[in-house]
Amino acid sequence: MDPYLRHPARLVSHLLVALGAGTAAGCGPANGGAPGARAPADRSEAGKPTATAPSASTPAYSTDWAGVDQALGRKGEMQPGEVYKFSMPRSDLQVIAAGVRIKPALALGSWLAFKPKGNGAVAMGDLVLTEQEYNRVIARLQQGGVGQTAVHKHLPKESPAIWWTHVHGEGDPVKIAQTVRAALALTATPPQSAPASSSGENPSGGSAKAIELDTAAINRVLGRGGKVSSGVYQVSVARAGTIKASGIEVPASMGTATALNFQPTGGGKAAINGDFVMTADEVQPVIAALEANGIQVVAVHNHMLDEEPRLFFMHFWANDEAVKLARGLKAGLDRIKSAPATSSKGGTTSSAERWNFDDVAAGTLPSGWKAEQTNPSGQGAQWSVRQDPRAPSGSQVLALTSPRGASGGTFNLAWTDGVSFQDGRVEVKVKSGTGREDQGGGPVWRVQDKDNYHIARWNPLENNFRLYCVRDGRRRQLKSATVDLPAEEWHTVAVDHRGNRITAYLNGRRMFETTDSTVSQAGGIGVWTKADAASSFDDVVVNGSPGM
Repeated sequence: MDPYLRHPARLVSHLLVALGAGTAAGCGPANGGAPGARAPADRSEAGKPTATAPSASTPAYSTDWAGVDQALGRKGEMQPGEVYKFSMPRSDLQVIAAGVRIKPALALGSWLAFKPKGNGAVAMGDLVLTEQEYNRVIARLQQGGVGQTAVHKHLPKESPAIWWTHVHGEGDPVKIAQTVRAALALTATPPQSAPASSSGENPSGGSAKAIELDTAAINRVLGRGGKVSSGVYQVSVARAGTIKASGIEVPASMGTATALNFQPTGGGKAAINGDFVMTADEVQPVIAALEANGIQVVAVHNHMLDEEPRLFFMHFWANDEAVKLARGLKAGLDRIKSAPATSSKGGTTSSAERWNFDDVAAGTLPSGWKAEQTNPSGQGAQWSVRQDPRAPSGSQVLALTSPRGASGGTFNLAWTDGVSFQDGRVEVKVKSGTGREDQGGGPVWRVQDKDNYHIARWNPLENNFRLYCVRDGRRRQLKSATVDLPAEEWHTVAVDHRGNRITAYLNGRRMFETTDSTVSQAGGIGVWTKADAASSFDDVVVNGSPGM
C-alpha cells in the first residue's frame, strides 16, 4: 500500500500543497476545463474514461434529475438558482467538540449539488469523512474522475477526527452521481430512508420537538430569519453580486452563502458553527469582529479553485448565550457584502422570499396572508398554520384544515400581496390530505385578486400535474402531464415564469414549458386547492425580480 494511504494527515498535506500550486500557477487542465474539474466518468480497469464530457449545445433544462436520483440512490431537491441538491447527514457519527455532542445539522452534513451546464452539469459538494474513511473515499473519487478542491476542519478538537472534503466534477451528472455513490459506499453514511432511532432522534440526527432557543430574538439581532432543521437553527446569508466558477453562476444554494448555525446547549446557550464567505479585503475585519465577541476562528481557506471573485471561507466556533453570540455574528455580517435580508413572514425584497411558517402562531395565518375563494361555496374554507412532525423543515406547515362545504368548481386560496412577483421562480412543497372530490394542490402567482392568477397543481386522485390560468374566475388549462406519486409524501412544485414563458417542474424534473399572457402583470403569491382538498404546504420560496 502507498504510504500516503496509511497516513491521512500526510495525504491531506500533500493534497493541499498540490491544490495550492495549481491555484498559484493559474493553470487549468490541458483540455481547457475548470481547474480540478476532470471528466466525471467512471474509469475502466485500464484507467481510461468510459464516457466523455457532453457538449454545451443541449439546453440545461433537459437534465433528467430522476436518473441522477437513481444513480446516487437518494432523492434530491430543486433549490433556487437551478440547483439540484442532495443532503446526506452523518447521523451515524457521535462527534464531540469542546465538550458538545455535535448534531449533524450543525456541522456534519455531507451534501452534493448539481447545476446544469450544456447537456451536462457542474457538481460541487462537501463530504464529511472520518480518518478511517478518508483515503478510501479519495481514491474512489479520483478513480471516477471526481476531484477534490479543499480538505480541512470545521470544528475545534473534535473527536473522532473528521475531514471535510470538497468535491468537484463536470460532465454527465449520472456518471458523477454513480462515482459519489460508490465512494459513499466505503463510508458508514446512512441511507436516506434510515429509520428513527430508539433515542427518539430522527434520521437526520435532530429531535422532532421544537428547538429550545429564542429564535425570534436571534432574528431581531441578525436582521434576518432562519429555519429549524433537525434540532439546529440555521440562518443562511447570500452574498451580494454574482459568483462564477467552472463556467456557471454559483448561487447561494450551491455553497456560497454564509452559514450561521445555532445548536442549543441548555439554559439559553448555543454552540455556533458555520462559515463566513468573504472576499480578500473582508477577511481581517471579520476575524477582528469575531475575536472581539468571543467567537473562535477555526479555519480560513478556499472551497473552489477558479471562482470569481476569489472567495475565502472562515469557520467559527463558540458556546455561550445564544443572543449574545448572535450579536457577535452580526458584527461579522456587517463587514461583508451581503444580499438584502429576506423574511419568513413576507415583505417585498429585490431577491428572495421564503415562508416556512415556523415563526407563526399555530391556528393563525402568516402576517399579511388571507384566505379567499374563487367561485365560493360552503362557509368558506379554513386555512391556518398547524403542527406537523413530518414537515420538510421545522415543525409547522400551512394547511387547509377544513373545507367547510367547499365543493365543485370552488378554488381555495391562501395568498399574500406583500410580495409583488412578476418574473422569476416560485416553488412550494405540498402534501395531499383528505378529499373525496379533489386532492393535492400547488402554488399560485401573479395573483391580481381571487379571480385572476396562474396555478400549477399536482392531483394524486387524477394522477396528473397541470398548469392553468384563471381569468375572471374561469379556469383554462395550459398544459398537463401524467404522474403517479404517493399522496402521503411531500412533493415539490416549482415554476419559472419570465415574460410570457412558463416552465413547470415536479420534484426537480422539468414537466413542460409553454407560453401564456393571460395574467401579465406583477401580483401576489400563495397556495391553492380545489373543492374539498385539505392539503398541507411548506417552504414557499420566491426568487426573482419583483414587479415594482
